[in-house]
Amino acid sequence: MQISISINDPKVQKFLNEFQNETPRAAAILGWAYLDDLLNELLKSRLIEDKRFFKNDINRLNSERRINLCYLTGVINKQERDDLQRIKKIRGQFAHKISLKSFTRNDISTECDKLKIIKFIQDKDSFINKPRDKYTFSVAFYITALKDKLKHCRRIETF
Repeated sequence: MQISISINDPKVQKFLNEFQNETPRAAAILGWAYLDDLLNELLKSRLIEDKRFFKNDINRLNSERRINLCYLTGVINKQERDDLQRIKKIRGQFAHKISLKSFTRNDISTECDKLKIIKFIQDKDSFINKPRDKYTFSVAFYITALKDKLKHCRRIETF
């Protein structure tokens, strides 16, 4: 199933179209990679710019720390943090378990069911039923949400 979200950015739309046609492993890894890059950009936009620390230290943060730092600086809320951690966890399963070939495996399916954005938008007539569709929609949603946050992100001011 192709998930359709209205995107004004042609590069993001192109990525999402290609991402949905990838194998499950590639989709899990590429979706998270895009989100992780956006979290990195958000931190660079939000944190105090100090040339001694700024560039190298932010780039060296692992994904978990990037998510938590975005949360602690108010760039993302608790629901976004939880969903991003879950997307990262799903990506990790695909990246580190060669035998994993589908989103329908019980542990992956359970993680996809826990994505909070799906519960927020889902109703009894929802078109988002399959685990991969839940993952795909969540990634697409958070790409657009983080891109929007990037446009409005303000640097923390020093006193």
